[in-house]
Amino acid sequence: MAFPLRAQKRTLILGHRGAKGYAPENTFPSFQKALQLGVDLIELDVHITRDGRIVVCHDDSLERTTGLRKLIGESTWEEIQGLDAGKWFGPEFAGARIPLLEEVLEWARGKTPVVVEIKRGFGEREDIVERTVEIIRDCGMESEVEIISFDHRFVRRAKEIAPEIAGGILYVGALVDPVRAARDALADAIHPHFAYVDKALIERAHEAGLAVSTWVVNEPEIARLLASWGVDCIGSDYPDRIRRALESGQLQALT
Repeated sequence: MAFPLRAQKRTLILGHRGAKGYAPENTFPSFQKALQLGVDLIELDVHITRDGRIVVCHDDSLERTTGLRKLIGESTWEEIQGLDAGKWFGPEFAGARIPLLEEVLEWARGKTPVVVEIKRGFGEREDIVERTVEIIRDCGMESEVEIISFDHRFVRRAKEIAPEIAGGILYVGALVDPVRAARDALADAIHPHFAYVDKALIERAHEAGLAVSTWVVNEPEIARLLASWGVDCIGSDYPDRIRRALESGQLQALT
């Protein structure tokens, strides 16, 4: 089974860090909430610890979501696994923890495809791509995972060692040649910020055989317009809002 970004006849909905608007990002409560809201895929972020474990967390520091003023790259899994990554969002989420990538993939297998964003954390080990690919393969999720990154070298390295796993380049801005940028990274998809997406970009990417997945869209009117242009996937903190907007099929004027 090929990764599903372009396998559908409709715009897919991706839960950004799970359902970031409703539950603490990159935790199991957030991923479970996203599935309850009917997403087609979930997205998560990964960093590598000092002892080589791949953990699911957005920032390279643990401070914002756990209160510990320490970088992931300086920490061991033993130090991280007991941290509370939920109570900062709300007392009802106290006790939610930072998961390992393999834990999320084992949970997701057969439930939902997963977009894995590899982060470049300050001072972190250089083998994060190899370790991430190893885990995806060990979990048997090669056809259910896409690897994406703002570091396009990470995407290229992943595709070189695991061509069977989909890859996509993230970017913010108006690239002179996004198709060329994707080709240089051996990528299968482009993941631009929505502010830099238009119909011509989508058409050009599709002509080149690339999927277009955009982020982070929380406004229904923007989602409807993107869908009318043929975008393949929309990432959102509030995926239920976007699903309702697309299902209504009523394109409203942007104000």
